[in-house]
Amino acid sequence: MFNSKKFLSSPRWTEVLEIVLVGACLISALQMQLHLARYDSITSDEPVHLLSGYLADSRGDYTIDPEHPFFVKRLAALPLLFLDIHFQDGLDELLTKSHNFFYDVRREGMGFADAWLYSAGNNPGQIIYAARNMM
Repeated sequence: MFNSKKFLSSPRWTEVLEIVLVGACLISALQMQLHLARYDSITSDEPVHLLSGYLADSRGDYTIDPEHPFFVKRLAALPLLFLDIHFQDGLDELLTKSHNFFYDVRREGMGFADAWLYSAGNNPGQIIYAARNMM
């Protein structure tokens, strides 16, 4: 005869229950993060960080947005190497200006990054989602 009291009090049952509950919490958290990565709005500095990471990954250029750590920006921009990324005119001019140590490229770089994301023929949703999934 099956003794439910003995079965539910056994250590094996509690271990299985813990694994199932932790797994369910992890799956729920992953689902929520993937949903938020797709549907949260873009922050004001996200485009310039992505542009900076993409230029560091693809061209080895670290002059746009140099005041933030490059590892995270390069990690976020890694999936962009596999996308068809377009640039508007003026990138080489901006990079030439930014190689001057005393030139503050922050405002111009942010404007260029916004135009790069929204006006250069790129898919902003695809770029942001790919980058956010790396985080």
